[in-house]
Amino acid sequence: MPITYTVSKSGIYFATVTLNNCSNTDTIAISYKTKPSFTFSNETFICSGQQIKLSPVINDADKYVWQDGCTATSLLINKGGSYTLTVSNECGSYSNSIIVTQGDCQLNMPNVFTPNNDGINDIFRVKYPQFIKLFHMMVFNRFGEKVFDTHNAGEGWNGKLNSIDQPIGIYVWIISLTDNNGIAETYKGTISLIR
Repeated sequence: MPITYTVSKSGIYFATVTLNNCSNTDTIAISYKTKPSFTFSNETFICSGQQIKLSPVINDADKYVWQDGCTATSLLINKGGSYTLTVSNECGSYSNSIIVTQGDCQLNMPNVFTPNNDGINDIFRVKYPQFIKLFHMMVFNRFGEKVFDTHNAGEGWNGKLNSIDQPIGIYVWIISLTDNNGIAETYKGTISLIR
């Protein structure tokens, strides 16, 4: 009658069998694999004319196949779109997709905004901030007083200082940024506040 032993974790297991004062020992190394998986990074934007590498964090995979047939662990792309990776091992396979948006990667600032709470052009901010890695924007009134300061490229000025509406007029802005390629620039301009 066969004797069995159930194991639940990786390791080296041995068994000794004795019969008529004779014994024999054997060992076996057990390693567990799980069904493969991966996660994409947060890189979901590409600049026109730029290349980025999709490099998902992959666990326990032996084979990789992208939607175009590429079998590398990463994929170099130069345009927006939907990209799918399927990974597999002897325990199974896993597929997932990422949508990469393509857009303008130059600082694009409006020259007029109307913070009148009508839901249209109420906030002064960067139009397409996805290319920005580090950011600092300051806005000053005509007396040189700072009325707004942020390090968040997705945040903008609502035309207020300390919850008080600022007067109609021209304001100066200064932006220092570093893009996703590590290039640092400083920009200056004016914005007209109209109500």
